[in-house]
Amino acid sequence: MKKTILILLIVLSTSAQVENVSLENGVYTFLKEMEVKKIIYGIDDDVPNLRRGEVKEFLEEIDAQKDQLSTTEIALLKKYQIEFFDEQINDENTWELFGKNPNFFNSPFSVFDDRAKYLYYYQEDDVNLFAEMIGHFNYGQRVEPTTNNAALYDIGFRFRGTLFDHLGYNLTIIKGGVSGNRDFARSVDPRLNYNFKFNENIENISNYDFTEGYLQYYTEPVDGYGFNVSNRKGENNLRLRV
Repeated sequence: MKKTILILLIVLSTSAQVENVSLENGVYTFLKEMEVKKIIYGIDDDVPNLRRGEVKEFLEEIDAQKDQLSTTEIALLKKYQIEFFDEQINDENTWELFGKNPNFFNSPFSVFDDRAKYLYYYQEDDVNLFAEMIGHFNYGQRVEPTTNNAALYDIGFRFRGTLFDHLGYNLTIIKGGVSGNRDFARSVDPRLNYNFKFNENIENISNYDFTEGYLQYYTEPVDGYGFNVSNRKGENNLRLRV
């Protein structure tokens, strides 16, 4: 048995939307459901990550056919429009911890309302910085051949944005701890097999950290034809998106 609980996720938006949308974002499930209903077309399963700009374009297509959506689907569409359409952000639908209107310090309990939650963002005409706070709790239990369990808990930050309208960036830093059976913890999260901090094991508490990021350049020399060049830890990719 394995349980995963997302305990905190604060997401920010951008105007020049070159950076990728995290695969854990629920918008992917929504878009796949819309493709099954034949509301949208063209999601490439071989390229799982979408740019925020691409997600926005899909949402615009869905909005144009929202008369075919159920009440629940319309509510989800509105939720993702707030997240991906900068022009729809306002005090009624968006909460921010820092920035021009820090809601938390004026009304601490507002953190529990249903508005979109922002940690911090900075926007100029062609430079954006967005900060997310993320946290996870993972619990796994095995009953055969012997009973073992492990719990993994972490918290971290993700910085992302777009520079000069074409260069997207992302840096994620996570720090976590492990309780329970160390060997079984590797089954709960296989990444621990290759994590130096976890395998070093010189501290009193088993812990781990992950740092990852990428740079991505996107341009459309011709309308509808885009070139995407990305650099990720140990990877270099060149893709043509049509």
